[in-house]
Amino acid sequence: GNKIFTECYYEPFDKDKLHRMYSVTKSFVGVAVGLAAEKGFLSLDDKFMKYFKEYRNENVNELYDEMTIRDALKMQTCRGKYDRVWFFNTGCADRCEVFFRTKASRIPGTVFMYDSCLAFMLGVIVEKVTGMPFLEFLRKNILDHIGFSKEAYCLKCPGGHSFGDSGLLCTS
Repeated sequence: GNKIFTECYYEPFDKDKLHRMYSVTKSFVGVAVGLAAEKGFLSLDDKFMKYFKEYRNENVNELYDEMTIRDALKMQTCRGKYDRVWFFNTGCADRCEVFFRTKASRIPGTVFMYDSCLAFMLGVIVEKVTGMPFLEFLRKNILDHIGFSKEAYCLKCPGGHSFGDSGLLCTS
């Protein structure tokens, strides 16, 4: 029924401690993208660059132009390598700009490559089309209805967007 069968916590955690979910945050972003598509804010077949025209540079070629939101969700990017500088101080005021420092070299939708950056960028798309942080969008539409942690929040990145690849903090 609605009863907890068993529950335990291990130091340093307890039932009220917020802790960083790291890559679990990507799953929340994926749900937010799906919900945004269901509500008509975007299509999974939209071209990724439709949402990032202001970031065009010498690395953004026809391969970036062909990548879709669906490709990004499947981590089948056009980017040929994972940019490790992503997690470090880049000296950049906008984390989105860092994404486009990597040259495109693969046909999108063909090769899986774990790319944390894509989850962040998908979260940015949700924030652009809904006009609110992805977690707030999820709260309004799903999370508050299922009793999700009221104290939960997501860290913000340079540029002001939610840290959609690893920044969610919530209770268990």
